[in-house]
Amino acid sequence: MAKTGEDTSYVYGREKINSRCFMVYFLRLLFTGIFIFMCYGVISMSLESNLFKEMGWLMLPIYSGNIAICVCILIPLFRLKKNDNLHHVFIKISSNL
Repeated sequence: MAKTGEDTSYVYGREKINSRCFMVYFLRLLFTGIFIFMCYGVISMSLESNLFKEMGWLMLPIYSGNIAICVCILIPLFRLKKNDNLHHVFIKISSNL
């Protein structure tokens, strides 16, 4: 844990990235990757065969729900202003659900 006045930044190339900024970039990358993976799975499966026959009635809502949750998390993450903290994102997400 950082002490008061302690520098909590990482050196990336020539730039210094603080831990908050690093966490925001990491979360954006993580949830974008999950979103792309889930969309790829649904689209590739739908092109190969019938989704209801391949996935069943249970898996289709699960995939759709995962895609929707990723979108609900990504929108506030990309709208995050420079001075906002990550708890603003989670408050917005919890108030929308």
